[in-house]
Amino acid sequence: MTWEPGERIDGIEVPLPPGERVRWQGRPSVRSLARHTFRARLIGVYFAILAVWRLLVMIYDGRSGPEVAGAAAWLLILGGVAMGLSWLLAWWCAATTLYAITDRRVVMKIGMVVTSIINIPFRQIIRADWRGFADGTGDIVLAVPGADAPPYFHLWPHARPWRLARPEPALRSVPEAAHVAALLQEVAMSVGAQAAIPAEPALRPRVRTEAP
Repeated sequence: MTWEPGERIDGIEVPLPPGERVRWQGRPSVRSLARHTFRARLIGVYFAILAVWRLLVMIYDGRSGPEVAGAAAWLLILGGVAMGLSWLLAWWCAATTLYAITDRRVVMKIGMVVTSIINIPFRQIIRADWRGFADGTGDIVLAVPGADAPPYFHLWPHARPWRLARPEPALRSVPEAAHVAALLQEVAMSVGAQAAIPAEPALRPRVRTEAP
């Protein structure tokens, strides 16, 4: 395998070491992040239910029409603002994130405030799971030994939810997740064979497809 001088991951100035090649790189889908990570739809449903409940209570109490309409409208406006913030966070997260798979490791450039570059060599990956969404995006979760995992709040939102004690890095809302998961498995198995790593840790994606 020959190294092409200057080959690098987009957004990372330091070139890859000799012999290392990029197999895939990409960013999260903004729409998928807003929906599945920052829960924009759930927030909208929550405020809609609050508005309907408030409307019914005020009607039951005999409030005037303008009062009822004003209270419901105020809650709907708050809901719209909250949903807008979720979409803004999703856009900001996607704009500041880059995932890459080389023939030696998984690279995560993350950080909405402070940028960090996390390298996960394939020899550290115990297992990889992934779940797909109806739009073709999905989350790919990497299980690594506890001593090698960055802290949960350092990874968030690029981590499996609620795994605080043993954080699991995650590539969130990856476009064409099935293809990326298959590529990850293929490269990991190849690296395992080259490095004489036992076949047991090889990546075996577990598929779970969620409804829209």
